[in-house]
Amino acid sequence: MVIVPLSGGLGNQFYIYATGRYFAYKLNTELKLDISHFRGKTRLDSKHTHNFYELCDFNIQAKAATPE
Repeated sequence: MVIVPLSGGLGNQFYIYATGRYFAYKLNTELKLDISHFRGKTRLDSKHTHNFYELCDFNIQAKAATPE
């Protein structure tokens, strides 16, 4: 299993996802996304950060990682 920690804006999230997707493909394993950096942050809560988890708006091939 490959787990990649997402952070930053949409461009950074795509780059991190693509890199993780590549390694998961090469290793023939599952890709999971660590989105804990974005927990509790919404697009309406702009006073904490200007970055939000935005890959959910696209058809990506990965699930969110759990603490386990």
